[in-house]
Amino acid sequence: MIETFQSIPVLDHENPEHQKRLRDIILHGVYGLPRMEGGAEIFPDEGLDHILNKVPRATTAIQTTYYLGLFTGSSATTVPARTDALASAPASVAEPSGGAYARVAVANTDWGAVATNGSGRRTTSAQKSFPASTGSWGNVNGFFLATASTVGVAIFYANFDDLTAVAVNAAGFTVQVTPFFHIDG
Repeated sequence: MIETFQSIPVLDHENPEHQKRLRDIILHGVYGLPRMEGGAEIFPDEGLDHILNKVPRATTAIQTTYYLGLFTGSSATTVPARTDALASAPASVAEPSGGAYARVAVANTDWGAVATNGSGRRTTSAQKSFPASTGSWGNVNGFFLATASTVGVAIFYANFDDLTAVAVNAAGFTVQVTPFFHIDG
């Protein structure tokens, strides 16, 4: 019996646009990992290692709580590089410091039922509010999901859907994020 598979175009691994397309094919097409909608997004190497050590390898336990963080590094339309790790604290992954900033817990029970959305499946978390700022946090360019309330491993980084920074330049600002995972079929 001969099986026919969908052909994949030849991609030049040195071309940045082709790298993004290849990563998209591998992450979303082969492994079925979540696609973030809106601005730039990336699953850094440390996040992919974390995912692949859970599924399919099952070498680490499934966590019941992850943490949502904000980043002031990069820009409103760019995210940290795939090799940037939270533990090494590169400028591209800078989080706000002071002003009552803290990552927000996202428990497994915060995620809604998986449902059809377009050509795939989606689960959306309850909206999360960061503590009100008591001082300037600077320009917040996006968010990430991490394994711990400090440092840890970044699972993914994403800009906000409207590709604008949130200027938290004084006390009294509250940033709210509604994270979701969307996997195309």
